[in-house]
This record gives sequence, C-alpha cells and structure tokens, in this order.
Amino acid sequence: MADERARLALYRRLDDVLGEEHTVTLLDHLVTKDELRLQFAEFRAEFRGELHQAITAQTRTLLLGFIGANTAFAAVIVGLT
Repeated sequence: MADERARLALYRRLDDVLGEEHTVTLLDHLVTKDELRLQFAEFRAEFRGELHQAITAQTRTLLLGFIGANTAFAAVIVGLT
C-alpha cells in the first residue's frame, strides 16, 4: 500500500512530466482501494435492496395468480356438481 511519501513522489514526478494542471486532473480521477471498497459496499447494499423489492413483487404476483386460478378451478368444480 502506498504511503504519503510515495504519493508525493508520484505527484512530483507527474508534475515534472505532465505539468501541474494535467497532474491535478489525473490524480483527481484516481481513487484509492478504500474508496473502491466503499463504493462497492454502497452498490451492493443498493443492489440487494432492489433485488429484494423485485423478488417480493414477483412473489406477490405469482401468489395472487395461483389463488385466482385455484378459486376459478374450485368454482368450476362446484358448478359441475
């Protein structure tokens, strides 16, 4: 894992090669491993919530469909007897 001295050395070398404006732009777009972990954790939590909602809605639809079909089937059986 890079420490602050390594980061500063990288910044200085990039500044020598690219210039300050490009160095700042490049480093502003880089993320650390901790930031990636946090972003992934947030994505995972959001995805799990959306997945739970979708499965719940689908299960409710199927259950109501089965109940309706069984009710119709029972009505036909009662009508035939």
